[in-house]
Amino acid sequence: MKTVYDWFCEYAQGVLMGRDQSCKENVTAGIRAFLTEMDMLEESDPDGKVSRRELLRFKMMPADTFAAFFEHYEERSKILQVRSECALLAMERIQNGVLLSKDAKITKLSSFFELAAGLVKDSRYASWIDEMLASIQKDLAFAAGQSNELSDDMAEWLGQKG
Repeated sequence: MKTVYDWFCEYAQGVLMGRDQSCKENVTAGIRAFLTEMDMLEESDPDGKVSRRELLRFKMMPADTFAAFFEHYEERSKILQVRSECALLAMERIQNGVLLSKDAKITKLSSFFELAAGLVKDSRYASWIDEMLASIQKDLAFAAGQSNELSDDMAEWLGQKG
């Protein structure tokens, strides 16, 4: 019985014809991560009804865009998770006055660098990685009490909320 994942992979095979094996493997991993986040990885879809709906936006993309979206999706998703965790640590200082320890700050930065190491090789992500790093560093410095400056997106979010 086919799943949503099976349908996505089947579509990807056609779109990725002529690409190297590394790209195909990275796209497949990205599809797996994307569908896991959507809680659809193992969803049964024997007639492809759900998959057609979910694939519609991807079928409008050129092959290069499709590949770029999924190729490093898992790594980008994990980096965004670290980014969210750092924002929550900054929020913890705002709401409860709790300061982050130096060791915890170093651990979070190390996590980011480990995850970003795989993307650094791809120049398409250079500015995105720089932006993530700048935001993470600002929010961690704030969370640790080393600065009173928040990242721009965190400050904007607080401005809209308050």
